[in-house]
Amino acid sequence: MASRSQCSICCSSCASEIGMMMAIKSPDNTARPFAVRNLLPAGTLSLPIAQTDLANICDHTHINDSEDWHTFPGKALLPYLTDQENETLCRQLDFLVEHEFLSIQCKVGDSGATLMLRVYVVPYDLPGVQGKLRVRDETSDLKPARLCLRNVLPQIIQERSLWDAHDLDPSPSSPSYFLDAKTVVTLSFTFRLDA
Repeated sequence: MASRSQCSICCSSCASEIGMMMAIKSPDNTARPFAVRNLLPAGTLSLPIAQTDLANICDHTHINDSEDWHTFPGKALLPYLTDQENETLCRQLDFLVEHEFLSIQCKVGDSGATLMLRVYVVPYDLPGVQGKLRVRDETSDLKPARLCLRNVLPQIIQERSLWDAHDLDPSPSSPSYFLDAKTVVTLSFTFRLDA
């Protein structure tokens, strides 16, 4: 496991001793409604990156100080991605996070060539958000979210080694996916705003 000073997403300020001490003093956010313990862990995605030094996108916090996981930086990742397909995926993930359909944590994998993403599904009935996730605009939220989810969900892999950012570990010959494409199509038609 990498120490904070070895985290390739941390800027030099955060990687310093002072930055480490400041992070320890940050407030405990486990009581927030969107804390990962209140969400549904779906699995992982991986984004090949062109370089391993991502300090320019440092958000100056670790989600879990002992594991070097960061919040997903969204479109700030675009210059670091290796191809158009991953740029599209990144934009879709950014939309889903911004509109609170998913929550994502990221960390550079053991290979140094991949950004590993832990994907959590945000339940529409999440306690503590006063029902705002139940009432969403069809045009600006639900319709684009269905399109994004149709692409993203079938790509999510459920494998423990990837969940821990160990992308060098041998993968099983047939990975376990969160949902298959047929299930996603079926769900997208039932995922509608209540009348």
